[in-house]
Amino acid sequence: MYDEAPEDVEEVLVVWLGQIHRAAVTRRNKDPLPFILVRHIDGKEDTITGTADFLVSVRVLSDKNLGEDAAAEAAKDVHRQMLELAQYLPDVPLSSGRNASLDYVTVTQSPRWVPYDNDQVLCKQAQYQIGLSYAPA
Repeated sequence: MYDEAPEDVEEVLVVWLGQIHRAAVTRRNKDPLPFILVRHIDGKEDTITGTADFLVSVRVLSDKNLGEDAAAEAAKDVHRQMLELAQYLPDVPLSSGRNASLDYVTVTQSPRWVPYDNDQVLCKQAQYQIGLSYAPA
């Protein structure tokens, strides 16, 4: 088995964004809002250079009863947290005890309103390109 691979990009962002709101790759009915839904939606890897380039969707789900202003503010907070990650590229401590080191973060789609399956939830979605180098497995 190959002894190097990139860290799990979803775990990296769930940990990073979980500092401001609950974040995960799936949302259960009882999870409080606002909630950050992180999904790896595309990507490629170069095994020669040991790099991975991931496209990740970050959706911020908010309670419709609190209004669009509150939902927009929650989404702004999340986007600012991602911009901090892009600017400073800090190591992100993972549950395994390892630290994920990011090579870059690029905003490929700024936060925008998108439909959500539950009509009591407002949703803003952004997309980010995340670069990770291979690390020992």
